[in-house]
Amino acid sequence: MARPAARIRCLSLCGQDQEDIYAMGLLHDIGKIGVAGSIIRKDSRLTDAEYQDIKEHTITGYNILKKITALPGLAIGARWHHEHFDGTDYPDGLRGSQISEEACIIAIADAYDAMTCKRAYTEIRPKAEVRTDSRIWICLRVFDFPQVLCGVLCRLCRLCCSKLQQE
Repeated sequence: MARPAARIRCLSLCGQDQEDIYAMGLLHDIGKIGVAGSIIRKDSRLTDAEYQDIKEHTITGYNILKKITALPGLAIGARWHHEHFDGTDYPDGLRGSQISEEACIIAIADAYDAMTCKRAYTEIRPKAEVRTDSRIWICLRVFDFPQVLCGVLCRLCRLCCSKLQQE
């Protein structure tokens, strides 16, 4: 997931920003260390209580990563990568441009990874379907990524995801 995030970011900025996004991608789910393993490994639908527990990973990750002062952005990716642009998701119900570009990039890469790679709780979705998923397009529009880049982003994410599965 970190490589697609860095590749998305390189389309608008390069250098240290790419490295920062890569690090955010690697560590965005670190807060899951505080979630029971039985919930993390569960291969069926989560109960409401289990879902509430898993949602805490964003706050836990933020609290862990905000202590790393050399890369303050790490905490941003961990805390806000599950926010939705309509303000309906967690942890803070941010909406639209309240969500940082970095968190949006992590969200795009995480969503693409979740939809195109095998997970215990869901089937792989057809890539043509994923390329039209609104979660990806909304992020791209809000941060003025040119629409033509969406196809490039999806190909980069797909390539990276397949390479990670081979490793």
